[in-house]
Amino acid sequence: MGTPERVHEELRSQGYALADSFSFREMLQPVREGFGANNAFVRAFKLITILFFLITTASVARCLVLKQLSFWAAVGYVVLGVLLTAVLIPLHEWIHGLAFKYYGAKDVRYGVIWRYLVFYAVAHLQVLGARQYYRIGLAPFVAISLTGLMVIPWCAPAWQLALMGTLCFHTLCCVGDFGLCAYFLKHVDSEPLTFDDAVAGRSYIYLKKSAES
Repeated sequence: MGTPERVHEELRSQGYALADSFSFREMLQPVREGFGANNAFVRAFKLITILFFLITTASVARCLVLKQLSFWAAVGYVVLGVLLTAVLIPLHEWIHGLAFKYYGAKDVRYGVIWRYLVFYAVAHLQVLGARQYYRIGLAPFVAISLTGLMVIPWCAPAWQLALMGTLCFHTLCCVGDFGLCAYFLKHVDSEPLTFDDAVAGRSYIYLKKSAES
């Protein structure tokens, strides 16, 4: 499968039909469609976001009750954590890249759409199924969140707040990953397959013909 044409031909020969195609600049469309489905990934995203927000609020309250920090100092460290999320961007995309390679990708590429401040990692011409996509899409969220939660108990109160600010905002930044997973779950009965053409800057979604007929 050395060219996009060969990938398209191979998928059609397996009984798939092209269902949709998006440029990398248009990826908000499937994200919106995924969130419109309100399935397990959407509910998980909302629940985790609320949970992290509540933990952060409780941590601030604890610092104030124990007089470990003033109110504005506590808020300042949470804001600092939000700003430090920018440092995680390369790590986030690198984890996506590692996950792509785990599933056999040979050509992983990284990019950014400055107009929307969207960073991405894609596996050029690598065909992926829904289950693979779920794991690749959520790998950075899981790895960074679990690491942060394990580190927090060992930090001073101020840096605990900063880390919670980072985890909260990083979760919000994962909205696209959760949305795309929700999009594929919406079509899971049609056995969706997808691949990216990094040269053309497009993603293609294929569904089983029999499921769509």
